[in-house]
Amino acid sequence: MGNISIGKKGRIHLQPDPVAWVKEALKNWPVTEAFLTAAIATRSQELDLPYEDPADRFIAANTLIYGFELMIFDERLCAATWLPTVES
Repeated sequence: MGNISIGKKGRIHLQPDPVAWVKEALKNWPVTEAFLTAAIATRSQELDLPYEDPADRFIAANTLIYGFELMIFDERLCAATWLPTVES
């Protein structure tokens, strides 16, 4: 859960705390688990991201391959206009 990590780092503020916020969000939003497969790993290396964070690459590749809308607050991933995200 990337939002927990960046919340704990203070990059975003989730109330009452990052873990509680994510638990509540999971109750209210439809969430589908995505798995790391060879196709995801391969696609992650083809993405046009200006940095090499492997976790972000796997998240973005899953989003594209499975046709998800990503619910994320990470500024770097949100800046990828080709990545479908949920409007907050």
